[in-house]
Amino acid sequence: MKKFCYVGVLFLVLVLLNFPAMFSFSAAGESSAVLWSDKKDYFPDETARIFGYGFAPFSQVNVTVVRPDLNSDIIVANTDEFGYFECHYQLDGIHGTFNVTATDGVNTATTSFQNCLFLIVKWCSHCCWYIKVRAVALKPWKSYYVKYFDPNGVERRQSPTYSGVVWFKDNFTIVPSLPDILGWWTVKLYENDVVRRIKCVYVGKMVWTTDSTYNNLVTSFNQGETIYFKAIGLNPNMYYKFMFKTPSGNKIYVGDWTTGVETLTGSYTLPPDAETGSWKLHVREASDASGTCEHHYVDTCYFEVTVAPPPPPRYYLTVKTDPEGIVTIPGEGWYNASTYVNLTAPDLVAGPANNIRYRFDYWDVDGVSQGTGITDITVFMDANHTATAHYVVQYYLNMTANPPDVTVPSGEGWYDANTTVSIFAPEFVSVVAGASRYRFDSWTTADMSEIADPYSYSTTVYLDKPKTVTANYVKQYKITFEQTGVDSDYTGTILTVDGNDYDYSSLPVSFWWDEGSTHTFAYYSPLVVTPNLKRYVWTSTTGLSNQQSDTITVTTNGTITGNYKTQYY
Repeated sequence: MKKFCYVGVLFLVLVLLNFPAMFSFSAAGESSAVLWSDKKDYFPDETARIFGYGFAPFSQVNVTVVRPDLNSDIIVANTDEFGYFECHYQLDGIHGTFNVTATDGVNTATTSFQNCLFLIVKWCSHCCWYIKVRAVALKPWKSYYVKYFDPNGVERRQSPTYSGVVWFKDNFTIVPSLPDILGWWTVKLYENDVVRRIKCVYVGKMVWTTDSTYNNLVTSFNQGETIYFKAIGLNPNMYYKFMFKTPSGNKIYVGDWTTGVETLTGSYTLPPDAETGSWKLHVREASDASGTCEHHYVDTCYFEVTVAPPPPPRYYLTVKTDPEGIVTIPGEGWYNASTYVNLTAPDLVAGPANNIRYRFDYWDVDGVSQGTGITDITVFMDANHTATAHYVVQYYLNMTANPPDVTVPSGEGWYDANTTVSIFAPEFVSVVAGASRYRFDSWTTADMSEIADPYSYSTTVYLDKPKTVTANYVKQYKITFEQTGVDSDYTGTILTVDGNDYDYSSLPVSFWWDEGSTHTFAYYSPLVVTPNLKRYVWTSTTGLSNQQSDTITVTTNGTITGNYKTQYY
């Protein structure tokens, strides 16, 4: 990194003569040049002022700054007529000693200065759970915190923010559930949210006391409890064994010497009268299965063994259903006092047939309702309790149509027992538009008394058991009667259908008649307009009949047309 230098003034040479402790002189016989800085200690973001004297006048001087991380920066300076120069070097937060060398090719001088903001990061195999941090030489008017990054670069923790202090301590607990543990951990010190120090520490092995999953750190155990432990970062070519050290100094070895592994787990059940106090777990390393050259490998911080508390009283929870025995709900059994037991009832339970089922209604505990429709409850075991899940029986209402190709009527589904259900069927269902259709006729079921009105297409049915209700339809055809040849000057009856008269203004007339039904008709003739002057006489019938009067049975749709001609007297 190139830095620009600035030519100083002659009076600084006089300063040089008055403060020899700040100078660094070259060896005798080499050069009379000297090099110094305005201070020996700097804060992380300060600018160091570097001075030189005794170099060749009007020459170029290369000033090399070797940083604490061994990287180098070169500053090019120019001397004045007295061989003096001044240059500046901006610090970027790295901590340690900066060694400075200046040379014009003939004359050489050296000096050094420090950045006084300290970040100390430690990890020790004798106390392996923690990465310990200490930051000193802080500025009280600024704020500081540290962040911890695992070997994969993932941030795992940020410390609290410290303000108004000149130092602080912090630590990070390495727990076994972390995905990346072994390798170089990075700790960064932030000043006003800007990184000012970075330190790395290598974690190559670990051992923990855990629960039975080997994933959760546990630091306290009762007498009689089982301690689980896990070690990682082992050398497959060496042999390992776990050892406990009790508060009185006794050593308890667990298991055999094991080799060929990088991870090792084990367990140890504390005796009911185990020593109480601070224990320590050690992993011992040896050269062979007989324990040759046994020595320390890694150990935990201390964990506590405490007196086992007396067993709590136990209470029994009975779990039932109403109706009884329709389903088994997990949760019945003995529980320690003050235990919370979660119970979950299924929303629906199948019945003895596929058209019968049970719908959850509510829980009660010792007869006290827990709220309608709440399937999940928690029972606090402060005594013996009985929890009952109440269900309502439901029946299935099956809706059909006759004939089956008619649209299924509405109302099908599950209903609570002994309820009245509304059912509906379309009054008419078209088959061929304008030609044929179905007409609702009636409802049928096993017990017709349970249908409020069997002949109404919209009615209700009482559901005291599973039922099938059928909507019955009759097919109908559209029959149209017309006439030709008669004009509006005739105002009397032209046609009679099933005893009803129709005149010129009423024709054509159409009827929807049930299939198979019979109907009569007759075309009148002659139709006298003016006696002895004008009349109309029937000549033929076309369409579904060729008779002037007839009785027809409905089997299809169609038209019947009476044809007339005009006669004059």
